[in-house]
Amino acid sequence: MVLKWPGYHPCHRRVSTKDYTREHLVINKARLARVVARCVEQFMDVMRKQAMQAGADRRWKVGPRNITVDDIILVSLHHVSQGSWQPQLRLRRIVGTDVV
Repeated sequence: MVLKWPGYHPCHRRVSTKDYTREHLVINKARLARVVARCVEQFMDVMRKQAMQAGADRRWKVGPRNITVDDIILVSLHHVSQGSWQPQLRLRRIVGTDVV
């Protein structure tokens, strides 16, 4: 899985699509969504501690009083290649508005 966020370096995460039982069955979509959501949460936690790239649009800054994991909705998962999934994320609000 690859997470691309404006102003930050792409993050590549390995996500297992099999369970940890002896049979190693393929997990269902609901379980995959939970795993991806956890990865997004971890990504946001790491990025909030890092500076944005030079010249980046500050409206996309991750962290307290900026964009947090609570602002993100997992819209869909796209199977882009064998063993590779790409999440489509959406924000609950418009970034950088001055509306109070």
